[in-house]
Amino acid sequence: MIQENDQKQYKTPAQAVKKSYLRQFVNDAERERFRNVLSVLLDDLDSREREDPNRDCVKTFLESSFWNPTHYKINKVNDTDLAITDKTVDKVCMMFECKRVGSDEMVRKEDLNRKGLHELILYYILEERVKKNTEIRKLAITDGYQYFVFDKGDFYRFFGSKEHFVRQILNEEYDDKTKRSFIYERIISPEVEKIWKKIPYTYFDLGIFEGRIKDAD
Repeated sequence: MIQENDQKQYKTPAQAVKKSYLRQFVNDAERERFRNVLSVLLDDLDSREREDPNRDCVKTFLESSFWNPTHYKINKVNDTDLAITDKTVDKVCMMFECKRVGSDEMVRKEDLNRKGLHELILYYILEERVKKNTEIRKLAITDGYQYFVFDKGDFYRFFGSKEHFVRQILNEEYDDKTKRSFIYERIISPEVEKIWKKIPYTYFDLGIFEGRIKDAD
């Protein structure tokens, strides 16, 4: 059982974003548009669905809210469930690992050492080390409702900077891509177990707005 002081590595969005952003004016039309987009996401997410349909719901939500399609594109890229690509440099700047609602593979505040994080670590290492992509800024794990958002700098500090750890992963990946369970269970999971309580992240749950939106309707 994790004690309360072990769970303080996460921040709320209000704590994580720059204070200047919190002071920016949002007009009624923008607020209503976001409310409508969020309402569609919450209506479409389904715990009975497999991972892919809910991933598509998240993709639509992101495209319709935060990421201007003029400057960004959002798609599945190789094994990464969703990747946001900055069109100005044609590089992935944010990576998402998406899970089915209620999946055992989804991380929890009381346990980050789940397959969702193992996969995100692997895909981050492949993107940064193999593809030489230095433009990654954020990484996230989501089931559509809950979002665990990590800074790339923290991923590098805890994972990407550990040369022996990275070499182990890449050696196994090059040897046989079909045996990734070995990478997750024998290489990544033991490393995560040692340090997961120290990894900072931002957490929010969009599900808390479901009742408020319906009441407003």
